Amino acid sequence: MATPAYHRTGTSLIPAGIHNSCDFVQVLMKLQRAAQLITSTLDLDALLERVVHDLAHTIGNVEVSVWLREPGTCEMVLRGVRGCTVNQKGCRLKIGEEGMVGHVAATGRTHYARDVRVDPYYVACEPETLSAVTIPPKAGGEVIGVLAVDHDTINAFS
Repeated sequence: MATPAYHRTGTSLIPAGIHNSCDFVQVLMKLQRAAQLITSTLDLDALLERVVHDLAHTIGNVEVSVWLREPGTCEMVLRGVRGCTVNQKGCRLKIGEEGMVGHVAATGRTHYARDVRVDPYYVACEPETLSAVTIPPKAGGEVIGVLAVDHDTINAFS
């Protein structure tokens, strides 16, 4: 299995795309900007588009998407996406039945596919994708959505 490219700095590992402390500070500033956007806008669609754009740019990945649970249904709806040629905003997935997003929405647990080619839940979207992580944001203990990040490197996430 390939070893991911990371730099050791002190006691933490920093992704290889971040070459020095200046790059690391820039990444932190982008994350802070995303947090500020979340607290400063009432337009959810604009917020989600900005967040997926900023994350995709910062991480340098294949795809970032945000899926939100549709109230009163067993479906997730794609509300923000960058880098996907298959799914568009408004696409729906069945919770517990379709892909990593459906699996994570059903279980409420983060799922990491180090190599999507052998992952039982991954459904192919972009041919360049080799690893993926899906994270379930929660409110009041309930899954309200799924953040999905795909990358073109095997085992891209620590």
